[in-house]
Amino acid sequence: MFEYIQNLPDGWTIYVWLVVAAFILIAAAFFMNWAARNHQFDEDIKYVVFDEDDKDKMSPEEFAKSREVNQYQEDLRSEMLKKQAVVLMGNKLWQVLGETEKDPGIPFYSTASPELLRAGSDLYRQLNCKSCHSLWSIRDMTANVPAPVLDGIGSLRDEEWFYSYFSAENPQTILPSRLKQVYRMPSYAGLTEAERRTLAAYMASLKVMDWYLEETKKSEYEKLTGKPYKAAGAQ
Repeated sequence: MFEYIQNLPDGWTIYVWLVVAAFILIAAAFFMNWAARNHQFDEDIKYVVFDEDDKDKMSPEEFAKSREVNQYQEDLRSEMLKKQAVVLMGNKLWQVLGETEKDPGIPFYSTASPELLRAGSDLYRQLNCKSCHSLWSIRDMTANVPAPVLDGIGSLRDEEWFYSYFSAENPQTILPSRLKQVYRMPSYAGLTEAERRTLAAYMASLKVMDWYLEETKKSEYEKLTGKPYKAAGAQ
């Protein structure tokens, strides 16, 4: 270290030593502050090494002083332990509340096989469904169509319902829409039966956890009708 400093270019050595000196002063100031706060400069601290067995070795005044200092230190220790207990209890309570309010995670999932997931996703992209719908929080950000979110929709309707819906010449006869004609669900009756079956199976695989099912129903109902959802009679 010293050799490195000595080999520095002219003028740099003094700056390095000034920086080192500054660090030493800061450390000393920190230590003195800590010591003062922890009563390390109390000259009476020397009495803490004495106990009842040292009574005959000390004057009555010194022994009385040692008892006073020891009691003071014991009181400090008790106070510190009380504070630590409060902190520990607070941490424990925080952990309990944290576990109680733990984020349950994403409620949506798919039961599709890898093959169905790939085929269904391909059809979803080819038909440009994201121009109106949202799935896995992905949609066309330039569009502003109040179409239902597809996340969890497979928990609201089964595969046969979706197949009938996609096969209808006029899907609005099955599921009425409040949207303008240009934004309404188009007929997919022109797709092959295999494509409609794949799309129906894909939509039916989009599930939602039970704890979020009611919220999914609410979201779809309000999108379709534009009315507030009432759990008992909104179906």
